[in-house]
Amino acid sequence: MKRNRLLYYYMMIIIIGLIGDFILNGPYFSPFLTLLLCIYLIRESRNSCRTRICDHSSPYEHWHNISDWEVVQSYLSSLRLSDDRKALAVLIKPEIPESHYSSSGNRYPVNAVREEIAFRLNKLIRKVDFVGKKGGTEFLIILEAIEGQNAAGILARRLIKALAEDFTYKNSVYPVNLNLGVTSVEKGHNAIDVMARCRLALSDAVELGANTFVISGMGDSDDQNRGSRLEMALKEALGNDEMEVFLQPKCLAGTGELVSMEALVRWNHPELGHIPPQEFIPIAENSGMIGSISRFVYFRAFEMLMEFSRLGYSHLRLALNVSPLEIHDGTLVKNLTNGLLFTGIDPRKVELEITEGSLLINSQTARSILDEVKSLGFQISIDDFGTGYSTFGYLKNFQFDTLKIDKSFIDQIQMDNNSRAIVQAIIAMSRTLNLQTVAEGVETQEQYDILKELGCDQLQGYFFGRPMNFDDFVNYLGDTSVKKSDRMNLPLR
Repeated sequence: MKRNRLLYYYMMIIIIGLIGDFILNGPYFSPFLTLLLCIYLIRESRNSCRTRICDHSSPYEHWHNISDWEVVQSYLSSLRLSDDRKALAVLIKPEIPESHYSSSGNRYPVNAVREEIAFRLNKLIRKVDFVGKKGGTEFLIILEAIEGQNAAGILARRLIKALAEDFTYKNSVYPVNLNLGVTSVEKGHNAIDVMARCRLALSDAVELGANTFVISGMGDSDDQNRGSRLEMALKEALGNDEMEVFLQPKCLAGTGELVSMEALVRWNHPELGHIPPQEFIPIAENSGMIGSISRFVYFRAFEMLMEFSRLGYSHLRLALNVSPLEIHDGTLVKNLTNGLLFTGIDPRKVELEITEGSLLINSQTARSILDEVKSLGFQISIDDFGTGYSTFGYLKNFQFDTLKIDKSFIDQIQMDNNSRAIVQAIIAMSRTLNLQTVAEGVETQEQYDILKELGCDQLQGYFFGRPMNFDDFVNYLGDTSVKKSDRMNLPLR
């Protein structure tokens, strides 16, 4: 509106000038009119430039035009891929170096960073490519008809070169650091699969430093399709009796007496051999099979607890690991209740180990579920205590019975005074809150002696025994002549 009004004023001045020139000088082009036209053209040029800059930076229109995560999921499901036709996914995480804005005293311009990257991406990508956003500043690009490590590497370098250029915001120049995680998108991959593979590559790129990329899952080795193969095999594992529940002892720090055991699932594939839990559990969670595996572990572990009672070990307690998905999809209470009805065990002998990740997604939902679990009689332990940012806040809002001190503090406790001080502080705090403490990862006599001196309640680790199957655990219980320092020599798995 203002520009139209200015244009009107300029036209009126020019018309008046023309009339005046004609009356005074006749129909000749005067310096007065030339000056007016020059002023008008310069003004219009500045207005046009200013409008273009404001359209780019002020309303953050380019960021808002990037597709949200729900649209990303829909797009990935609609891709028509085959064994011969694949796509490429690139996860981009830009950031301004902390040293820059900390030293300058400026606040981190999040909106400006993501708007600038969105603006540059829109100029770089083809019309057939897709750009989505995840979280506050992450971008996910899906590019069809681009395959192979060479093409992926060329693309990644081009993106870094174009996106990592400095940019100006509010008269300040900001450098931008980038990390890229690159992977292939193949037939059958959903949004969770793609993000998991991209994020794995991105974390490796972050380890390498600024403006780097890592390509994952695009090699020519036999492991390229291992994830897909494991997912297919996992669907048959329970029916083929390939899963087994192992037990690891937990002992009193004061006397070394075995008082509890943690149930751990193991998978022995007939062709691939023993598959580590850290490899197949994420696949089970992403594919929706974790519920079936959890039910199997609960029922089998409850049966073991009953059998130990019949063998005269009624004092033993049981610890179970809980997947975050069981809490947030509402299946935890149902699975536990069915296990109680099926076996008739005393729930007060069972402790559920909850990681901090279980509480992050929706703490109100988690609190409601865990309160219901407590009402059934189960004990609740917070696992890997001391490693999360919000762990101490959870002690106030949730009814925990036990704190399990993370292995990272135990590993260095005999050499690192800071680790020892942290463990000592956790134990002292737990006493004040009337909570039990368990130290995991105890592997040496020196660690055992220190934790005993600090007053930790229970200890767990290879020093007392590796995870073992039911028969070996029964032998372990009966071998009362074995000294604690010799227990690692038992026939354990």
